[in-house]
Amino acid sequence: MKKLFNFIVCLLVVFNCAVYAQETTQSTTLKNEISVSTSRLTFDDLSLKYARFISDDLWFKVGVINLDGSFHKNTPSFGSFVSTNSSLNGGLLIGIEKQKSTNNLEFTYGLNIQMIYNYTNYSTEDPRVPSNQRDTDVHKYIPGIGFGLGFFYKINPSILLGFEINPSINYAFTNGESTSTGIAYKNRDFYFSFTNNGALVTLKYRF
Repeated sequence: MKKLFNFIVCLLVVFNCAVYAQETTQSTTLKNEISVSTSRLTFDDLSLKYARFISDDLWFKVGVINLDGSFHKNTPSFGSFVSTNSSLNGGLLIGIEKQKSTNNLEFTYGLNIQMIYNYTNYSTEDPRVPSNQRDTDVHKYIPGIGFGLGFFYKINPSILLGFEINPSINYAFTNGESTSTGIAYKNRDFYFSFTNNGALVTLKYRF
């Protein structure tokens, strides 16, 4: 009985060592990463990123962020006229990220530069509105420097699920037309924000 017990213990030790070695090998050979992020779990505010392992837990990251769009048409009632509101949003991100792992958890942090573009349009068929004010466009360009911070759970060596926050410092250039006068204008704004509406739910796949 004692020999059988010792044999089983030896098998368990060998098995655990083999699993650990396999996971270690996988973790050192998985040098590419694709991630999908959203802030509302409705897939109308997406970020898609690709990362490549460089060295010493350091990853180079590039991607498209803040992918969003909307279109709303106001159905006219008696005495009113059709009007529409539409918007389109998207940006690019390039950065460096550090990844630290402990057991099944991973902590990430890094710096990035980003450029976000936002377009909005308002139009109306109301004849009481002057013709030069019935269709207005606003273009906004938002360069910035961001800091990424994330916490992830390792489902397996290739798949991770977690949360990220992306505070950033931005300077916005806005070119548009006033809906009340139809006159073109330009605004410049400097501000601090949480890009992507605060916390992001992120799914990662490594290969």
